[in-house]
Amino acid sequence: MRPAEIRFSLPAAWSLGDVPELPSDGREVDGDRVVVHTREAVRAAQILTSWAVEHDVDLGHFSVTQPTLEDIYLELTGDGQPNEAREEALR
Repeated sequence: MRPAEIRFSLPAAWSLGDVPELPSDGREVDGDRVVVHTREAVRAAQILTSWAVEHDVDLGHFSVTQPTLEDIYLELTGDGQPNEAREEALR
């Protein structure tokens, strides 16, 4: 199963090192956003949001994204073609 992604931005006074440990398969900075890959999305989001409320940290652009069935299918089949190319190939 592919991990979910939790994305958010931190205020300038905070860094990735300030974020508490989360159940994750890794975390990274993507531009101005932090991306956490986790198989325990609800638990990780709860830890993160509790920390943010406790420390009065605004997690900008906060989102949790689960992989879609299409994402899983593409991962299993190795078919990385865009939807239009795939539809054209089926015609």
